[in-house]
Amino acid sequence: MIPLLCRSSRYRAALGSGVLAAVLFVHAGPDGRAQAAILQAPQLAGPANNTTLPDFGPTLQWSNPIGVTQYHLQVAPANDDGPGIDLITAGAGTSFAIPAPPKWYGLLPGMGYTWRVRVADTLETLGGADGRWGPWPQSWAFRTPVVSSATITLAGPTDGALAPGLRPTLTWANTDTNVFYYELQMSRDPEFGPTSFLYSALLHGGVSTPINSYAVPQAFPLSPGALYYWRVRPRIQGDGQPAPWPAAGQFRTPDPGGPFLDLTGVADETVVQTPAVVLKGVTQPGLLDVADQSAQLQSKMTIVSVNGFMVPVDPAGAFSKSLDLSQGPNLIDVMVSDSAGNTVARSITLNYLTSTLLVQGGSGVFGEVTEVRDRVFFLRQRDGRVLGFSTDTNTKFSQPGRGLATLKLAEVKAGMRVAVLAHQQPSGTPEIPGVYAQLVQLPPARDRVAHRTGIVNQYTPSSVTLTDREGKAHTLVVTGNTRFMPPASSITVGNKVLAVSRWNDDQGQWQVETFVKLTK
Repeated sequence: MIPLLCRSSRYRAALGSGVLAAVLFVHAGPDGRAQAAILQAPQLAGPANNTTLPDFGPTLQWSNPIGVTQYHLQVAPANDDGPGIDLITAGAGTSFAIPAPPKWYGLLPGMGYTWRVRVADTLETLGGADGRWGPWPQSWAFRTPVVSSATITLAGPTDGALAPGLRPTLTWANTDTNVFYYELQMSRDPEFGPTSFLYSALLHGGVSTPINSYAVPQAFPLSPGALYYWRVRPRIQGDGQPAPWPAAGQFRTPDPGGPFLDLTGVADETVVQTPAVVLKGVTQPGLLDVADQSAQLQSKMTIVSVNGFMVPVDPAGAFSKSLDLSQGPNLIDVMVSDSAGNTVARSITLNYLTSTLLVQGGSGVFGEVTEVRDRVFFLRQRDGRVLGFSTDTNTKFSQPGRGLATLKLAEVKAGMRVAVLAHQQPSGTPEIPGVYAQLVQLPPARDRVAHRTGIVNQYTPSSVTLTDREGKAHTLVVTGNTRFMPPASSITVGNKVLAVSRWNDDQGQWQVETFVKLTK
């Protein structure tokens, strides 16, 4: 294995191998040892000197003198700031294709690089310091493409959501798969200035778990009951110009004594072989008994819902819910809220495979989309492996809240995390992989379930408008299936209520499943 050496301890990679398989005449030097003939330096051919590359996978080209048996290629970043290439390989090669991400996380965006190559004609494999190499030519330069922060989307927590704890994991997506190195900032100061502690990190998104994520360090937990701002941009190094910061996201940390949520029974991104599962969990004890229609939510009590439907909880805070599954991916949303308006949410995806599908070679796969081509898309799984899937007109694409018929492969984008119901095909090629995607579930386009706590400022038999603690007004639709606890006649303008609602995509509105009147 010939090493692809890096000029930074943050990166390591390996590419290529070679076996010397050339014969040439040598002569004896004054000491009787064999010496190679003196070679001229190769002539560099492309990319043109001082050019800006169109992509991150350039092919370096040069021409060799006669008799070459091995070459030594070096690619160095500006100011030696970042990964580089120092490659010795056998043969008289006259080109080298630098792999683009995710095959190799190497070239950084918006910065300059220099490259050069020298050759030797000896049969013996030479080290970099060996004096039998020919001379280096004059180095050539190129610049990598400029990238933008606009392709980055903050996944969560954001939009003022409540973080699951004081050490949350922040996640984001990027439709530009060439970007893998990021700069992240988080602070209680919306200006990210010196008035508040600043969390700052340089991150390799391609190797984080999950991909493109940052976990708050154990030694530096966030403050409870606080509003935090965070932002992410591509990291530009060397002689490049930093990318502008995009708009910041924001989230709240739980108040002391606020709700928590631990789920058991089934794990996220799990393949199951039974049509029904039992989801179990634990949260605050002393929860509201949803079977008691006359109950009111008392101070420090909480509400739990699964897919927008309230579930009963025992006095110790334990709850369970039996769930019927459809073949393929199933998304499950769990939320818990307290009377102060603090909400914690979890989403898990299960892939149900029937026994018939298993016999036919079916499989359930989860991963992040890295590339989409005509009829083909590729996923990077949690273990780092990249798997390709072929599609045809029979492939179904689903998205929670949308119908199957409206979705096509064109809506699958790089950076999405998807679940796939697939099976093996008899044969495959690099262009048409042998794994066929039967059903692909995309992430929801928006939240499907919401718990909203606020003061009623308008109430009719068909709708309710609430004002939450941030001063935002929310209009919710009341249907014939909406439950009221206590009965509807006791809810009036000025009451504090908690509304468990679900988004109806067909009608474009939030519909209330349950209203709970809160004591003041």
